Amino acid sequence: MNIGLLGILAKWITLLTVSVISNLGGYSENSILAKNDILTKNGEMVNSIEYKTVTQYNSKVPSNITNIVQKGNVGLSILNNATKEVTVVDAPVEEIVEKGTGAYGIYKGKLVGYGPDCKGCSSEGYLSCKTESGNKFSLKYDGIYYDDDEYGKVRILAADRSKFKCGTIIKVEKSDGVSFLAVVMDTIGTKLKDGRELMDLAYPSQEDKTVFAADGLVGNNVTFNVQRWGW
Repeated sequence: MNIGLLGILAKWITLLTVSVISNLGGYSENSILAKNDILTKNGEMVNSIEYKTVTQYNSKVPSNITNIVQKGNVGLSILNNATKEVTVVDAPVEEIVEKGTGAYGIYKGKLVGYGPDCKGCSSEGYLSCKTESGNKFSLKYDGIYYDDDEYGKVRILAADRSKFKCGTIIKVEKSDGVSFLAVVMDTIGTKLKDGRELMDLAYPSQEDKTVFAADGLVGNNVTFNVQRWGW
């Protein structure tokens, strides 16, 4: 292999290394440009290409939440100082940001537990909400978890349906650090008099109340952090 080919090979290995480290977050734009002093010996210069940020708005997401749907990455290009020709080695990846425009979604309150055999509940455990596809759901036959298309396997909640529509995803956060995701699939008939929210977490049975206390999920000082409003 001649010296020219070795030089080209070494150059592409260097570019690949810079590109990989850049995508992993190890280089800032300035640190990438610092490589130029090494690469300009062959009459070429490596430059970073800034990525664009695209903002998408979603009314189902609370206004207090902004999600990064796709992380942006800088690109790399080569400038031949002799010919002034620019070659794109690694195209930039645009960053996609989702900004919520729905109602503010953080509430304080109390979480209690209930089962399909509770007083006033359906003997078959059917919930007041249907699934996203329009099917009935029973705590007795289908269980206390729901498989959401977006959030996966989540617990089932009963909440004030006048405020929390069917399919609302809530991150339940306790003061002791315990947190989990749940979906509103049922309605609750009781409200707290102090203005806080009261929600009911579904369990296999109303009679086994020791489970409610033992698993550490229910409690008085709870934050209900809405992640999505309705289906």
